[in-house]
Amino acid sequence: MSGLTPEQIIALAPDSSSAKAGRELASPRKWLVLGYSPQVIWGECQGSAKEPYQTQIDLSGPAFKCSCPSRKFPCKHGLGLYLLQVSQPGSFTQHEPPTWVIEWLTKRTQNTEKVVQTKGKKAQPQQAENQNTSTESNKRSAKREERVLKGL
Repeated sequence: MSGLTPEQIIALAPDSSSAKAGRELASPRKWLVLGYSPQVIWGECQGSAKEPYQTQIDLSGPAFKCSCPSRKFPCKHGLGLYLLQVSQPGSFTQHEPPTWVIEWLTKRTQNTEKVVQTKGKKAQPQQAENQNTSTESNKRSAKREERVLKGL
């Protein structure tokens, strides 16, 4: 499912304490639900909150999302889920992603499309502006050269 090694996943950790906590969460017994499809893996991990944390990873990035309150990115749940997927892929069940995963993937796709469209729109006027600037620059250079020749 994944092309990353455990060392590469740990390298994504924002700090050593997140890496350590991620390693501790890389066990199937820490997760209530583990699933995958070709593009994404997800899991539900019972943390300190009443509801389990919903963690998902878009494998094309990788890109992480978790419902935990951590400000670290990726959080320990994302790291643990990814490490578990690499070390024990048999713990995951292949099926259609749940709604919360599909909604996230859809939003990611829409945002990516917006960025591509925005870059395309910005590039066209910029190119035209560069051409106009280039033409004006050429005219100024020609006038300057003409004045220099008159001065000689």
